Amino acid sequence: MAGETRADLPTLQSVAGRLRKAGETLDEVGSGVPATPQAGDLTPDIAALVGHLTDVSGNLVVGLKEAGDRVEQARAAYSGTDRAAAANLDGAF
Repeated sequence: MAGETRADLPTLQSVAGRLRKAGETLDEVGSGVPATPQAGDLTPDIAALVGHLTDVSGNLVVGLKEAGDRVEQARAAYSGTDRAAAANLDGAF
């Protein structure tokens, strides 16, 4: 049907779970950041690079978890809308 919107609720739930799990897994990896290696004159640069990568990874963790939460919210909204529409149609025919 033209203009139709379909949402596969189990797929949305799976996507939300996978996003959250990816964020959790990356967060676990980030808790074990290695010490800065001794690299002579480059040690401060390497330390800055490791720090930057840690910050960016932290942002990615937050983003993945937030995306998972938003997909789950969308799934719940679709589900609620479908239930409400079915209840409105119940007995109409």
